[in-house]
Formats: sequence, C-alpha cells, structure tokens
Amino acid sequence: MTGATVGKFGIVPKSDTPILVNQRVAHYRLGDNPIEELPYLINSMSQDYFRETIFIVASGAAQPNISSDQLDVIPLVKPPKEIIQTFNKKLAGSYEKILNNKAENQKLTELRDWLLPMLMNGQVRVENLNLNLKSNLNLNDAGDVDGGLGMVAESGSKYGKG
Repeated sequence: MTGATVGKFGIVPKSDTPILVNQRVAHYRLGDNPIEELPYLINSMSQDYFRETIFIVASGAAQPNISSDQLDVIPLVKPPKEIIQTFNKKLAGSYEKILNNKAENQKLTELRDWLLPMLMNGQVRVENLNLNLKSNLNLNDAGDVDGGLGMVAESGSKYGKG
C-alpha cells in the first residue's frame, strides 16, 4: 500500500503458521474456505482499470500511498451473486492447483536450501544406483519421461550420506 510496491498483490499459500502483516499491507479475509471466493477477487483486482485507479489515487505524494478506505471505494463490476458463484466454482480447481504448487515450491526451496550446503561441503554425496531407471521412470529413447517432461537429476544417481 506504500512505495514502489503500491498496488501489487499476491496469493498467500496455505500455511499452518499464523500470518502477520503490518499496517502497509492489505489482507482480504475470504472466510473459512477462501478458495471458493478467490477467483473473482483476484481477476477483478487484475483488471487494468483497478490497477490504474490505485496508481491515480496513490500519486501526489513523495512516496505513493493508498489507504484501506481508498481501496474499499474503488468500483468493481459486480454481477449477480449467482454469476460470481458460478465463476468461482469453475475456477476454484485452478486456484487450488496454484496454491498447492506454491506450497510445493516452498517445500522444495527449503529442501534445496538445506541440502545444497551439505552437498557443497561433502556431508552428503551422490552415488550410483543399481536400478534400471529407463524402465522404472517410463523414459523414452531420448531420455525424457513419456509425456514431454525431462529428468531433473542425472540418471544413475542417488542421494546418500557420506
């Protein structure tokens, strides 16, 4: 709501940890099952006129600033409740996938940040596998997983303590 980040928004991934914000961050509470309300809100806030209005309202100071009261009065196109509910239901699965991917990426980042230093200083090493990875992973002749995905790690390797 202030400075270079005025008007920027995002989706907070699922978390068991309470999330705290300061007075310069707006937080929309979307009820017990936010995924059912999220698609319409995010798509509305992504519209050019919404973002342009934020920049107009927030300008005029040494540092751009917008208040929660100013955010609340930016007009949004609001169709009948049934249309919003239908829209949200159609897109809820996609947003559920987005949230799950964000959570998985966070876990993978944490794992990388934990494992990489150990690989670099020799606490952990990569050893050869005695498995036929090509058949176990459904690899095609080019070494790609069937369906167009490539290998993330080198074949014939495994993690082990060393």
